[in-house]
Amino acid sequence: MPYPRSRPSPRARPAAWCAVLTLTWLALTLPGSRPHTVLAPAAASAAVSPAAEGGNGSVLGGILAGGNAHTCALVGGGVQCWGANGQGQLGNNSTQDSHVPVSVANLTSGVQALTAGGFHTCAVVNGGAQCWGNNASGQLGDNTTTQSSRVPVAVANLGAGVQALATGGAHSCALVDGGVRCWGANGCGQLGITGVSESRVPAALPTLPTGVQALSAGQLHTCALVNGGIWCWGDNSKGQLGLPVDGTSHPPAPVPGLASGVQAIAAAQDHTCALVNSGIQCWGDNTFGQLGNGSLAPSVTPVTVTTLVGGAQAVVTGYLHTCALAGGAIQCWGNNGSGQLATDTTLQSAKPLMIAGLTSGVRAIAGGT
Repeated sequence: MPYPRSRPSPRARPAAWCAVLTLTWLALTLPGSRPHTVLAPAAASAAVSPAAEGGNGSVLGGILAGGNAHTCALVGGGVQCWGANGQGQLGNNSTQDSHVPVSVANLTSGVQALTAGGFHTCAVVNGGAQCWGNNASGQLGDNTTTQSSRVPVAVANLGAGVQALATGGAHSCALVDGGVRCWGANGCGQLGITGVSESRVPAALPTLPTGVQALSAGQLHTCALVNGGIWCWGDNSKGQLGLPVDGTSHPPAPVPGLASGVQAIAAAQDHTCALVNSGIQCWGDNTFGQLGNGSLAPSVTPVTVTTLVGGAQAVVTGYLHTCALAGGAIQCWGNNGSGQLATDTTLQSAKPLMIAGLTSGVRAIAGGT
């Protein structure tokens, strides 16, 4: 999505500036299209990885991916997408929305994983990375100034060795040989680098330790699972990095209290959650109860999701809600204005609610942005 041309350095990004970017994002988002949750095969990590099951918007090595208002699936080694297509995010060389799955051009085999961002989509293809859709901030990573691409393009300098992908509102990241490279918008430091407002090619994160196991990207922040702990960077205006809100964006830093035992991560609009020792902990914005601790108070430190029935197996985050697979059932909490909690009302919930009809036998879950 387009950002203002003149931007303060992300080294000391004011929280108000990230708020401006958030409002820009909301203005470009179709009403009612953000919150959605879809079921799919097993999810255990928020990374999109051919080698591990997982996914905030992607599952089982990226078999299914949900973006802002579009969805993609890995089918027989190729990709099919449906939904909104104004930026070419369906990848079928068109900008027409589709209510039925359409094949992504030139991706008939070799696709190993998928991830969907706000208005763009990326895939791991034969160990390399390809992306399509909106490119206003360079989130396709092909080192061009083209505003969008209706067909997949190769991400520069990522032709092999890609283990996982994660996409945010207008940025993308890849796990490559245990390290992370990011590209696209950097107005709030979401690429984990300083001194640039965007990058149209993958940039390495020099301050992030090696041993990265998984990635998850929120709208304006990014998190990584590193040697059993969590590191986050970017916008912290609501405490979504697990750090005190101090009016600036942040380079990669560990989330206090989560140095070990973390099994999966899921970053959302302004909150983040982690699967920790078969339980779930969340932090950041809590306006709609999306932290799941029975309160509406925000928290810059991880809080435990209460009244979750059964041991947690996966966690996914939507725009302002959260869902978990626990004990073979789906349980959700947070905003319910569009029915994302699957109840017969639109009332929010600050505690997990069991989804009727999905109380047993569920193997996985995936959430859109």
